Amino acid sequence: MGEPGEVVVRGANVMKGYYGLPEETSKVIRDGWFYSGDLARADEEGFLYIVDRKKDMIVTGGENVSAREVEEVLFAHRAVLKAAIFGLPDPKWGEKVVAAVILRKGHEATPERLQAFLKERIAGYKVPKEVFFRDQFPETGAGKVQKNILKKAYTPIEESKPEHLPINGDE
Repeated sequence: MGEPGEVVVRGANVMKGYYGLPEETSKVIRDGWFYSGDLARADEEGFLYIVDRKKDMIVTGGENVSAREVEEVLFAHRAVLKAAIFGLPDPKWGEKVVAAVILRKGHEATPERLQAFLKERIAGYKVPKEVFFRDQFPETGAGKVQKNILKKAYTPIEESKPEHLPINGDE
């Protein structure tokens, strides 16, 4: 109890699958169980508390970081209007925690100030290694931040270097 885990359910009221998408269905329905992608913890009475989405969990240096947890702390900073926490590839740690932030009008902040604010409130490995400031976030029609788009925007493009370049038609 208390440790987060994925919410998995089954029953007559649970969907049978995604219409016309058998591959997607097989990812979320296994042996009759629906894997929600929601991470939750249970209290002593059995009540579930949603902690985060599984796909938003960041694994850095073998430690799990809940994006939602870091976002909640960042929202407590008076200059922060919106924040999105996500992981980017890191050669040493596997992933590194990063933040995209929209500041409130009339407020200023630096990455270092926001990182110092977070260091006082959460474990050091959860503090974003980089902070990007933005004017807006890509959002769904329902207003949910599209972290996958943010992640692509800040993921460095690796240059492909072929081992052998043909010279004068030589293959």
